[in-house]
Amino acid sequence: MCDRDVNWFGWYRLFIHGQSAQMPNTCIDEYKCGTHAPLWLNGEHPKVEDGVVTRGVCGHWNNNCCYYNSTPIRVKACPGDYYVYEFVRPFMCAVAYCADVGNINTIYTTITPETNSSEPCGGNMTDWRGVLLSPRYPNNYPNNAQCTWTIHSTGNTTVSLIFTDVDLETCCDYIKVYDGPSTLHPFLGEIQEYRNQSFRSSSNDLTVLFYSDHSVTHRGFHANWVFIESCGGYMTDWMGDLSSPWYPNNYPDNSYCTWTIHSTGNMTVSLTFPDVV
Repeated sequence: MCDRDVNWFGWYRLFIHGQSAQMPNTCIDEYKCGTHAPLWLNGEHPKVEDGVVTRGVCGHWNNNCCYYNSTPIRVKACPGDYYVYEFVRPFMCAVAYCADVGNINTIYTTITPETNSSEPCGGNMTDWRGVLLSPRYPNNYPNNAQCTWTIHSTGNTTVSLIFTDVDLETCCDYIKVYDGPSTLHPFLGEIQEYRNQSFRSSSNDLTVLFYSDHSVTHRGFHANWVFIESCGGYMTDWMGDLSSPWYPNNYPDNSYCTWTIHSTGNMTVSLTFPDVV
């Protein structure tokens, strides 16, 4: 397996033979760290008081120390004189993250994730409406939390999710929302502070991921979800009917429907509403 095939999530601390290590911030020789083009940190490591910083990542190849410009990563200095890194997938298998621990000479790197909270959270939600809360809400959530909820609707419904309260450590803790039954599906957005945000799935499932790092916690978040009857569409028949969801029964709450009626040639569209209540 190469670093490109790892599903990186959260923050990682580096070790070599049980000793704490860090990414080198100077050029590394080609074919080191068990790869062709070793990745090194293009910039100084931060101090604790700097909080989270973003640094470029370079890969040495073809006698050029920064031949490959990999995706930048976030870095944080921790009390106790070590660093954690928010790694992302490199763009190719021939590059890999490198570690350095003083004068230890090794070509192997071990990457260990920060320990997650043992407090249970997350789950599979199937009720047609409900509330989503961070652990311990409205009290502060724990450190090292990693929670994943999947909200699953059925039939011709989608999921509407509205965040009514968000209070997180904005540098390091976050909520991510995905359009599908897992975090491998399309990414809809990230929340680190309250901005009256809402999301809606394109089909039956919405996935919510909550992450907190090893220091500083806040109140967390409160969100409401509800299943919405799908409606709307693109109409091309020369005549037809439009009706609100569940007509002639009452339409559901939180409906948002858009229909486009498309004619061809030299024809226009005539629309008559015989019943509106």
